[in-house]
Amino acid sequence: NNSQSINFDANLYRTVDTGRQLASVIDNTTWSLSMAYKYQAHTFMFAYQKVDGDEPMDWLGFGTAPGAVTLANAIQFSTFTEPNERSFQFRYDIDMASFGVPGLSFMTRYARGDDVSNRGSDNTFYTRRYVYPEGDDVRHWERDIEARYVVQSGPAKALSIRVRQATHRGSTGYRYADNNEVRVIVDYPISIF
Repeated sequence: NNSQSINFDANLYRTVDTGRQLASVIDNTTWSLSMAYKYQAHTFMFAYQKVDGDEPMDWLGFGTAPGAVTLANAIQFSTFTEPNERSFQFRYDIDMASFGVPGLSFMTRYARGDDVSNRGSDNTFYTRRYVYPEGDDVRHWERDIEARYVVQSGPAKALSIRVRQATHRGSTGYRYADNNEVRVIVDYPISIF
């Protein structure tokens, strides 16, 4: 049936230090697996992600740019990549074309991470900045809500405008502050050939 589909996505990162170890010892494996079920205009997605290691997953960024990582739970505010962290995400998307409004879509998702612990880390560069309290049930969550419209015709065809609101909250002992933000994201593809 063309109105249904199931998609799977898997990602795996193996992170180790090399060279002069200016950021001390880094040794972890981070992976995620997601499954999305699409039925007509509706898409339901579930994702699981795990960091196996006593340091947070590390990746290269330049200047103030954080770089890019492709993990299921690397979402608007949080990447859910703290040491030993496991996280889950539930996501729902709806395409309003089926209801007579082509180009309009909505998305909401909720992700939650727990089991965060770095007490066993040998990375002094990292633990000098923060050590999670022993015995605390350190956890956090994020909720995102998005409305998106893609122009269907005319000179601005394919122009995409998204408005996304994110709320992030952590338990006592989580190292990042609570956060609320709204982003307006404008994409306009330009063909140069």
